Amino acid sequence: MLVGRRFMLTSPTVAVDARRVILIMPVGAILTVTSDTSAEKNMIEVAWEDRKLAMFGSDLVERGEENFQSGAVAQHAQANPEEIRQVLQEDFDAAQDRGIEASKLFAEVMSDIPSGIPHPDGTDRIRLASREYSASRDAATAAMKRLSDFLIRGIVSPELEHKPAVKETPNTGDKKFSKGA
Repeated sequence: MLVGRRFMLTSPTVAVDARRVILIMPVGAILTVTSDTSAEKNMIEVAWEDRKLAMFGSDLVERGEENFQSGAVAQHAQANPEEIRQVLQEDFDAAQDRGIEASKLFAEVMSDIPSGIPHPDGTDRIRLASREYSASRDAATAAMKRLSDFLIRGIVSPELEHKPAVKETPNTGDKKFSKGA
């Protein structure tokens, strides 16, 4: 029986108002269960900011935290979704730029074959360019996953909480990749 219990949402959750308009409840929303039944089938009734809504009880239990601290509410209220989206978008854009530069470098190295550089150094040059290209693609994939997780599910990755946004730039002036090294 959930009546009278309060939950703070830890991820965005769907609810329906009396006019059957679908709402995406934000992270940090405090919901109070007012009834174990609703006009909508298989749903419960909740109150949020003086509004009566219906939602699935399982969603509330799975995506809400019942024994939340008041400090947790303030912490969630401080997080500006637009700022988070902007940081994640910039991270993704920087990773994409790094990938483009690494791709150009790899193509340049490959088009320079035969380069006249002795065997071990020539293969190292190709291997290093290939590693940078592969690492840049992995970074772009991870950045795209973090961005899509936030946009679709409202999930903020733990890496973002501990790491400030830094634009990644490839070290294209690295002597290991240049022909004259």
